[in-house]
Amino acid sequence: MIGDNLAAIYRPCGEGMKHSGMPQNSDPQGPPGLPDHDDRPSWRSLPLDPVVTAIFMTRVPLPWRGHIGTPRLARAQWSLPVIGALIGGFSGLIVWGGTSIGLPALAAAFIAVGATALLTGALHEDGLADCADAFGGGQNKDQKLEILRDSRIGTYGGVALVCALGLRATLFAALAASGWWAVPCLAAAAAVSRGLIPAAMRISRPVRRDGLGTMAGIPSTFVAATAGLLALAAALAVGWPMSGLLIGLGGGPWAGLVALATTTTFAAAVHVLAWRQIGGYTGDVLGASQQVSELAFLAALVAML
Repeated sequence: MIGDNLAAIYRPCGEGMKHSGMPQNSDPQGPPGLPDHDDRPSWRSLPLDPVVTAIFMTRVPLPWRGHIGTPRLARAQWSLPVIGALIGGFSGLIVWGGTSIGLPALAAAFIAVGATALLTGALHEDGLADCADAFGGGQNKDQKLEILRDSRIGTYGGVALVCALGLRATLFAALAASGWWAVPCLAAAAAVSRGLIPAAMRISRPVRRDGLGTMAGIPSTFVAATAGLLALAAALAVGWPMSGLLIGLGGGPWAGLVALATTTTFAAAVHVLAWRQIGGYTGDVLGASQQVSELAFLAALVAML
């Protein structure tokens, strides 16, 4: 199902899907891509890496000239927290703006959840639903992998989506009580949950030779560490200014560290479960991990309000 979503993501950019599943763009106005065989971090690639990540992770119609291959995607993954912060900030602005004009907090939160799903193509939500169906209904590894490829949503997936979306909206609404600080809180949650993905890909292993999890490549240790440090920075940044709002641990950076530790624990739990179920990760597993870890970060912050 995620593959179907990605095909839709690329169409607004004027891109088609080649046999490799990677996007093509003949737009002469788009920025040029770097050679796919150059997978080393470089200063030249830094400004373009967030563009690559945004094309891969959102429906934003960004122009791009040339092929985006696996090495390019693997190198760009350090910017996952950057794009995540923008996505979360978008959600936070909707929540804050909606409550500012008099909407009930829960209504503004549900609008933010829906708008964010449109922005990302519900990429990670799709992974959560597929994992719930596969791990809940599959009898063996082969059957679970077959279910993960199925574009249909079953009972387990439907229940998982309802619970996750409802919980996220509830947590968004709870953070709305902090006023405009809901914006950095949601930005940090989205950044941290995505910033942990490269490390998980580095530690675990892809199950298939195809699919999004494999096409995204395995990030280098440098890329995974950079993404992790950016996630840490996001967690610390949201803790310092909220020291007057967060209680129980004295606020300050400790609040962010507690939320980060909670997030890491839940993300690790998803990957341990996936390892025991199918022997590694797929794109769906990475999506499910992002969803669970973002909810964990938000829940930790709300619990300390």
